[in-house]
Amino acid sequence: MLIDLYYFPSLEYFNLLLKRKTIIEICGNYKKKNFKNKCLILHNKKIQKLTIPIIKNRKINSYKDIKIDNSYDHWRNLCVTYSNAPYFDFFAEYFSKIILLKKTFLFDLNISILIICLKILKIKKYIKFSSKYIKNNNLYKPIEHNKIYKKKIISNLSIINFIFYKGEGIYKILKN
Repeated sequence: MLIDLYYFPSLEYFNLLLKRKTIIEICGNYKKKNFKNKCLILHNKKIQKLTIPIIKNRKINSYKDIKIDNSYDHWRNLCVTYSNAPYFDFFAEYFSKIILLKKTFLFDLNISILIICLKILKIKKYIKFSSKYIKNNNLYKPIEHNKIYKKKIISNLSIINFIFYKGEGIYKILKN
C-alpha cells in the first residue's frame, strides 16, 4: 500500500502502518491542501488546523525540498493546546526535542515525528520509503477515524491528540 508522509498523521494512518505492508511516498511533488504540513486537532471543543508554515518558492516542487518558516513558535502553540492534557507532561519532551531543533525541511520534520510516534505507540515495524516517484492513482488516503466528542463525530484527528489524552493506551485503540 502506497501512502504519503504527513505531519502528525491521523489515528487511521497509524492503524494502516500497524496492519499492512506500506511504502511511504517521499519522492513526489508538494501539493497544497494536503496533510503534509497540517493536521487536525481538538482544542476548546473545536476542530482546529495546526499548520507548519512553509517558505513559498515557485521554483521548488519536490516535497523533500520544501523549507519550513521557523519564525513561528510552533512548540508554544502545542503547549497552549495540550498543557492540561493528562499525558502532556509524560510525552512533551519527546516532541519538544524535535520541534525545538527547528529543522530546515518539512520532510525531515515529518520523518522525525513519525519515528517518535511509532516509538511512543510501541509499533515496531520496518518502514519502507520510495526511492523514486511512484505514479499511482490509487495512493492511499487514510480512511477517516471518527471520534465522538459530546455527541458530535469528529474525523481525522491527529495522533498527537490521542497521545496526549490517552497515553500509551492508544495502542489498544489501534489494534481494534
